[in-house]
Amino acid sequence: MKAIIMAIFWPLLLTGDAWSQKTKSEKNAQAVNTALQTMDALAKIIKSKKQKSSDSTTGAATSKPEKAGALKAGDIAPNAKYLDIDKFYPFNDGAAVVMKGGSTALIDTGGNLIVPFNKYDIRSPVTIDVSLGTNGAYGATEVWTPTGLFKLVNQNKYINSKGQLINGKEPPYNDLAERLAKKGYTMAGSGSEGLICVYKTDAYGTAKFGFVDSAGREMISPMYSNKPTDFKNGFARVEPKDHSEFLYGFINRQGKLVIKITEANNYGFKEFTYQGYAFSGEYMMDTTGKIIQRFDFLKQFGINDRTGGTIVSLEDQKGKFKDRKFRIVARDLQTNDNRNIQGYIDLKTKKLVGFPFSGHPPIYFDEKAKLAYAEVHMGFDKAGAAIVRQGYINEEGIFVIVKAKAASQW
Repeated sequence: MKAIIMAIFWPLLLTGDAWSQKTKSEKNAQAVNTALQTMDALAKIIKSKKQKSSDSTTGAATSKPEKAGALKAGDIAPNAKYLDIDKFYPFNDGAAVVMKGGSTALIDTGGNLIVPFNKYDIRSPVTIDVSLGTNGAYGATEVWTPTGLFKLVNQNKYINSKGQLINGKEPPYNDLAERLAKKGYTMAGSGSEGLICVYKTDAYGTAKFGFVDSAGREMISPMYSNKPTDFKNGFARVEPKDHSEFLYGFINRQGKLVIKITEANNYGFKEFTYQGYAFSGEYMMDTTGKIIQRFDFLKQFGINDRTGGTIVSLEDQKGKFKDRKFRIVARDLQTNDNRNIQGYIDLKTKKLVGFPFSGHPPIYFDEKAKLAYAEVHMGFDKAGAAIVRQGYINEEGIFVIVKAKAASQW
């Protein structure tokens, strides 16, 4: 832009009787200075007009549209999609079950229907964990178990995230138990991260545990007398019969013992979480074996025991969630009802997103959709009922799909 304005004002450098008594170099210097000042003034005017034009064209999804750079966690994106839905369920492999009345449908990440209402009675694969929250912070908690499939109610049938009908049992374990039995293995769990714990029994009835993949191929030979945990974030806990060298340890996917826990560093770590840490009370251990206190970890993100009137705790000790987020539940001491609020640390970006969200349900991001169901308490109406914003947020905590306001109060 300055190049264009310079072309317009360059003749000023060569003309003007006002400079007739000055030297040629003085004339040129003053002319350049005058031209540059004029250029800057015009540039500011043009920029101001462009800004006003940009603000006036912001989407009308909210009553008070936010500028793109001003959005914060819990806000609604200007181009958010509003859905007339009664209930949202978490995304699963890029699709989510939604309910209106007693009818269910399947939507994609844009809020578009994959499977219309009233075609199938679709069940969202959700299990209940009553002990997830620290000190019972969650109570009975819905825990997402992403399988990529959605079971049809009262039928031995599934649909996948594309809405395609699948008959029979849930893959990849259709006939795996039968195939493993022919090789002398017995399944000891449903598996995790593509590895399934199995055991073989010798002539004396002694069982040895190992791992196979979902195709039944042996990946870690049966050698452990004590059953290992499932793999999480590439690690499984194993315990030797003889504790003279170490009490327990963690193996990688190749069966190599990479961390040994002795009396000196035994804090009672049970297993790793999918976030790459093992928890025990106030302590946590990373995949290198380094042990730190939980609140020292939180301080890296500017969170102290009491920050902004909240009591903060980490809520991923049970390792149920498979995204790269740490959910943090805090008690909001600023409100009369002393309710719980929630935020999360994105371990990929090392960014804290918090704390606008309600403490329940826990925020879980589907790996494919990169979206999570969330709620924000917005206050109370005249009758004293809670006003809650509901929908799906992106990883920055911005609502991109929102529950529409009821068309009628009746």
